[in-house]
Amino acid sequence: MESTCNTIIRDEDSTSSASENEDRISALPDHLLLKILECLYTPTAVQTGVLSTRWRHLPHQLSNLQINAEYFPGTLVDQIMTDYTDVISRFLSPPPCGCHRIIRILQLCFYLADPYLSSIAHAVGDALKIGVPEYLEFAATGHVACPSEAELVLFRQRFMSFFHAWPGPFSLLTKLTLRSLSFEDSDIPNILNTCNKLKLLSLRSCQMGQDPVLKIDAPCSELIGLELIDFGCAQVELISAPKLLELVYDSWCGENPPVYFRYVPQLVNLYFASPALSWHTPFTLSECLSGNRNLSMLHLNFRTQRFGLNLKILDSSLLYSVN
Repeated sequence: MESTCNTIIRDEDSTSSASENEDRISALPDHLLLKILECLYTPTAVQTGVLSTRWRHLPHQLSNLQINAEYFPGTLVDQIMTDYTDVISRFLSPPPCGCHRIIRILQLCFYLADPYLSSIAHAVGDALKIGVPEYLEFAATGHVACPSEAELVLFRQRFMSFFHAWPGPFSLLTKLTLRSLSFEDSDIPNILNTCNKLKLLSLRSCQMGQDPVLKIDAPCSELIGLELIDFGCAQVELISAPKLLELVYDSWCGENPPVYFRYVPQLVNLYFASPALSWHTPFTLSECLSGNRNLSMLHLNFRTQRFGLNLKILDSSLLYSVN
C-alpha cells in the first residue's frame, strides 16, 4: 500500500511540475512562443493537442510553414490527405484574431490524390490573399512506391489537371518538385511558361512518354537550378536557359552524351552521376561544354565503374572530381 501511495504522490508531483512548467512557458510573450513553435513540426503539434488555449492563435502568425504529407500518420492515402488538407486549410485560412500575418516561406509536400488537390489550391489561394510568400514550393508525388506505366500516366493526368485549373498559385512558385510522372512533350514547356518565377525544378523518378527527348527551351525563364534524378528519357536538350546556374543529372538510361548544351551561358555547376553501362559509348565532355566558359565546378560519378571519358579542361580554374 505504501508503494502505491508513493507512486500516486510522485505522479501528482510530476503533473503539478509539468503544469507549472507549461504555465511558465505560456507566460512568455507571443514572439518567444512563436520561436518555440517554429522549432516543432507544427501540424503534428496541433493534432496531438500540444497547444493550449494560450497558444491557439499562434499558428496563424507563423511566417515559415513546412507541411509534408509523408509525416502524417496512417496507411491509407485518403486518410492521410484528409488530415493533410484539414491542417493546411486551418493554417492558411485568414487569422481569426485579426492579427497581422506575413508568410515568408510556404513549402507543401503532398500526394497526387483526388479530390484533395482542389482543397490544397483553395487553401493556398486564401494565403495568397494575405500576401505573396518570398519562397513558395510545391512537391507533388504519386503515392505508390513502384508505380506501373499506367500509374505514371495517371499521376501525370492528375497533376496537369491541377496545374491547368489553378495557374495562379503556380505562377508564384519558387520551387517545384515532381515525382513519378510520365510527361507528354508539351508538359515541361507549359510548366516553365506558367511558372514564370520558378527558380528550381526537380524531376525525380519521372519519364518522358511518347517523345523521348526532354527539351528545355525557356528564354524568359528565371530557372537557375535543374535536377533530373532517375529521369527516363533518351536525351536532354538545353536549348535555351539563360539564367541556369546548376544542372544535376543523376542516372540516365539513354545514349551518350546525356545532355546537349545549347544556350546556357551562366552554367557554373554540373553534376553527372550514372552507372557506366557496357553499351554506353565514350564521349568527349569538353566538346559538349565548349560554349560554356563560366563552368567552374564539375562533378562526375560513374558509381566506381570504369568509363571511357575524354575530358579536356576548358579553363585552369575549373574544379572537378571524378568518382
